[in-house]
Amino acid sequence: MGCNIENAAFSPTTHAEVNAINAAVVAGERRFLAIAVVTENEVPPFPCCICRQSIAEFDDGSMEVIALNTSGTIRKTGFLELYPEPFGSKQLGVDPTKY
Repeated sequence: MGCNIENAAFSPTTHAEVNAINAAVVAGERRFLAIAVVTENEVPPFPCCICRQSIAEFDDGSMEVIALNTSGTIRKTGFLELYPEPFGSKQLGVDPTKY
């Protein structure tokens, strides 16, 4: 038996944060100091959890996450503040900065 359960998890879509990481990796980048999200929202949101999982692959524990809007509101935090115990390549013994 099954049914649809609707929620705000946008897993079938590709978000700008993941696109930016993918483009940077294709261009040869493997280490990131920060990631920024720019929006017109009154309160700029931080990346969703799906994006956080992708970002986690490249965070060495020092990445800054910046959320800002076109009106000049800026919010900043460390990535591990948003996603304190990510599971990813490091837990599998893989170093994503080497591929």
